Amino acid sequence: MTNSIRNLFAVLALGTPLSLLAANGGAQITTANFRPVISLAIYGPYAGDPSINIFSGARNGRHCLEGEIAESESLQLSTTSMVGQEMDVYVGILSPNQRVRTWTPSGIPNGPNIGILNDAIVPYAQKYIPEKGFRLSQVKRESTCITFSDDDPIGHYSWFVWLIKGGKPLNNPQNWIGLGSIPFFLMQ
Repeated sequence: MTNSIRNLFAVLALGTPLSLLAANGGAQITTANFRPVISLAIYGPYAGDPSINIFSGARNGRHCLEGEIAESESLQLSTTSMVGQEMDVYVGILSPNQRVRTWTPSGIPNGPNIGILNDAIVPYAQKYIPEKGFRLSQVKRESTCITFSDDDPIGHYSWFVWLIKGGKPLNNPQNWIGLGSIPFFLMQ
């Protein structure tokens, strides 16, 4: 298992960047100059409104992730900002069996698409430059959705959005701008 995946598991499972100390064998971890606020919501097949957040669902329906990324209010007057800075955006899901999958755009903006789900950690957008806070669906103008199959185990999932400094490697937490996750329980 690579360090970047181990670090991701630690943050998603333990919920704090301090837990990365254990995942990195006690190595010192520094944080980015700014921390965006990443708010995530999952909406189901009959709730096209992303403000309706669900925390569980069944295999027979499509489930989509929406995220809103904004600067922390406490840092708005800071000289550091995510505005105008290149970042790579990763959107993914961690399964109960520790399988990590990430979305890439289908390339058909504003269509009835749901993105492409990959069995690897690949960026949803590379060197994206936000002008201000943004919604995940604005990055490539399409949704990130999944219809769970029989191959997907019943249990707890973690959907995540991971922001990395543009063009920088994942395996160095110093390149991490922010990480947001939301739980989801897949039922029968």
